[in-house]
Amino acid sequence: KVEVGDAITVFFLHGASFSSQNWVDIKTLDHVANWGYRSVAIDLPGFGKTKDRLDPSHNADFMAAFVKAMEMKKVVIVSPSMSGGFALPYLFKEPKLSTEKAVGYVPVAPVGTSVFRAQYPDSQLPTLIVYGTEDKMAESVRADLSLLPKHQMAPIDGAGHACYLNNPEAFHKLLFQFLKSLSS
Repeated sequence: KVEVGDAITVFFLHGASFSSQNWVDIKTLDHVANWGYRSVAIDLPGFGKTKDRLDPSHNADFMAAFVKAMEMKKVVIVSPSMSGGFALPYLFKEPKLSTEKAVGYVPVAPVGTSVFRAQYPDSQLPTLIVYGTEDKMAESVRADLSLLPKHQMAPIDGAGHACYLNNPEAFHKLLFQFLKSLSS
């Protein structure tokens, strides 16, 4: 049995029109658990089944409090679309501390990437930039996130903005390889 403190925890966020249920529906949480990692998915404040909204200026504090409350030590944050407004300030407001907050980051066309362009070069956080090749928004996001020194691009051919939902199998393969690279 893997103890909570020993394993990587994959922390799944979601886009504005979605919820944590999406990760259940496409069996991502099951896959991650079967691969030997802990998986956590939440409905962000004001979305899914969580009714109370937060002022966006508190999004990074929310992330820090949740990670602490769930006793997540080695965190990989998966952040699609709207959830970039939570993950990006948490990870890159102080970019030199990003590797203390997470061991990896998987942005999936997150919003708000341009806000932290100046900070990205100072982060050493391993990042897997996942995007659908048919997502028109992805080009500027890729340009911003490519400023992260330890990034790799992970296109999903023929997929759109919610590429993990368009092609879960391809997404799972990319995620598995990334997690494996962080574990070795």
